[in-house]
Amino acid sequence: SPRSGCFQEEEEVVPLKKEKTHFTVRLTELKAADKVKLIKEVKNFVPGVNLVQAKKLVESLPQEIKANASKEEAEKIKAALEAAGGTVVLE
Repeated sequence: SPRSGCFQEEEEVVPLKKEKTHFTVRLTELKAADKVKLIKEVKNFVPGVNLVQAKKLVESLPQEIKANASKEEAEKIKAALEAAGGTVVLE
């Protein structure tokens, strides 16, 4: 009887190394005038932080906002943080 688990790996499913699928969203800078807006956005995207923690985070850049985010999610967060006056790097 054929052993299970012996099927060939489908190589076309493996993503090309060049194309990253997951990113770390890092907030590197902010415009001082937009700090309050940015703190509120950070609070939206970092699970479980309150305003005080979000403020501390924003005041000690660079900071990781989200690790292992899908490309779509990372770009959404980047757009929101940049709209709030932040500088964001996807790694």
